[in-house]
Amino acid sequence: PSLATDREIRDDWIRDNGPNLNAYPVAEFAGTAIQNAPASYDAGQEVTFQLVGDLTIHGVTKNVTFGVTAALAGNTLTGVAETNLKLTDFGIEPPSFANTLTVADDFMIHVEFTAREE
Repeated sequence: PSLATDREIRDDWIRDNGPNLNAYPVAEFAGTAIQNAPASYDAGQEVTFQLVGDLTIHGVTKNVTFGVTAALAGNTLTGVAETNLKLTDFGIEPPSFANTLTVADDFMIHVEFTAREE
């Protein structure tokens, strides 16, 4: 798992008592629609649009919308996609440990991407 803090004992506790990253190490997204994309644009111009799809985290699938900012140069699309979610929406109770560690319910997914036409 990719969870790493400055204390291994804390990492182990979160893996076992938090979002159970050992059993659910991967999140999956399947895009279903692009909304509000410009009808035309100039090469290299930054554009914004929404990418809608099904996101599966912790074995729970929800329909989500990512805000996307991207630019197309030649056959390469680069950009950033972000969305704000809640752990509890995916059946994850935010972990709390002895009043010293509390995790907020809200979290953000931030994806930097590069896509090329094949």
